[in-house]
Amino acid sequence: MNSSRKVRIEDEDEDGDITLDNLVDDANYTMGTERSERSRQENQALLDELERKKRARSLAVPTDDNRVKARLREMGEPITLFGERAPDRRDRLKYVLSQIAAARGGEELEMESESEESDEEEEEFYTPGSLELLEARRSIAEFSLPRAQKRVAQQREQHKVPLSRTIDLRKRVFAELKTFTILGSQIGDERPISQIRFAPDGRTLATGSWSGNVKIWDTPSCNLQKTITA
Repeated sequence: MNSSRKVRIEDEDEDGDITLDNLVDDANYTMGTERSERSRQENQALLDELERKKRARSLAVPTDDNRVKARLREMGEPITLFGERAPDRRDRLKYVLSQIAAARGGEELEMESESEESDEEEEEFYTPGSLELLEARRSIAEFSLPRAQKRVAQQREQHKVPLSRTIDLRKRVFAELKTFTILGSQIGDERPISQIRFAPDGRTLATGSWSGNVKIWDTPSCNLQKTITA
């Protein structure tokens, strides 16, 4: 309080014009009320937005991009935006769902999340196998397991060979291959060739492929003589 106002109040008090009993409460005195109310509303809006983003991060939405697009289409939203990637589209779905939850109080959002989880749980199912399938798998196991055991044992023995010796052997083989000349070329099968065997006389060649077929060829003309179908 400045000195002039203090003197004025003291003078009026001395005259007996102003006392605690006759002070008037001015209801029109509203300095800062509108500004504080606006600040309060802005702060509340920020808090609501933070709460909405927090709920959006905890939403369970589909990870499959096709299901995300279908969900957006159901809610009348564009299935994709210019330059939008699959993660961005998933975040946009979370934003839309959070807006719906804010408008409906969050109840509908929880029901939708539970329905998504139940749909994902129902995707996994099992089909009973037949006895023929069981016998086929047993035959495959009986055929492949002994051969796999032999292959592993052979690889262990090869692992004992020094690396320098293996490199020298490969160099000698490659040097010998450079002296060979191609006498003919032929397409062996529609699937990759897996086995090749020459006859003892060197005039016949047998090839086996992933298709299960065995073909007998005449060398060096590479003419097909016979096809044995599996």
